[in-house]
Amino acid sequence: MGKLLKDFYNGNLIPIEQCRSKIEKNKQLYKEQYKHYENFVEKIGREFEAEFNAILDEQFNTINSEIEEAFSYGFRLGIKMMLEICQSE
Repeated sequence: MGKLLKDFYNGNLIPIEQCRSKIEKNKQLYKEQYKHYENFVEKIGREFEAEFNAILDEQFNTINSEIEEAFSYGFRLGIKMMLEICQSE
């Protein structure tokens, strides 16, 4: 088994982590987004923070599910393309 496949199997290769930007600009954007979150929670009151977080979690879980499905589809599509190439030779 190749090194890449072993790393993937053993959990050492996590594609989503490779997609996360480590650019300082994005780190600053994350900080600004958190400030917006804090400002909004202050406006609605801390008593609603748990409910607001539950709503955000629902949305993030849906988005993550869609990303996971897209990754799986892309991976399967890549395998199908490789099979077509190998079978045509």
